[in-house]
Amino acid sequence: MMQTYSDAWSNADAILISNSIYSTPFSIYTDRKTVLNTKDEVYQWLVNTFEQLEENKYSHSKVIEVTTLENDQSKAIIKMSFTRYLKSGAIMGAKERHAYYIISEVNGKPTISALLGFTPISE
Repeated sequence: MMQTYSDAWSNADAILISNSIYSTPFSIYTDRKTVLNTKDEVYQWLVNTFEQLEENKYSHSKVIEVTTLENDQSKAIIKMSFTRYLKSGAIMGAKERHAYYIISEVNGKPTISALLGFTPISE
C-alpha cells in the first residue's frame, strides 16, 4: 500500500489518493493540525499541495524503508522513510525524510487516516 501511495504522490494523482488511499476524515499534523472532513476537501488539499511542489521543481519520491511500529486488527502505525528529488535529479531538502501514518480499515480495506510529518510537505 505505501509503495502505491508513494507512486501516486510522485505522479500527483490527487484522484487516486483522495478516492482510494486517504480516508475521511483525514488528519494532517505538521506545524499545525488540519482535519479534512470530506473527499472534496482532501482532493483540494492535494491539488494545492501538488501545485506547490510543482512550483518548487519536485520530480518524485523514493521510498527508503517502511516500518510497522504498531499493528492490531483495525489499525496500524507506519513509519515511512523517503527521499524527494527535484526535476534536476538533485535531492530536494533533507536526504532522508520521515513521516508517520495511521492506517485504518474502512470497509475491509486499509486506508491512511492521518499523516504526521516532520518536514514541510511541499518543500
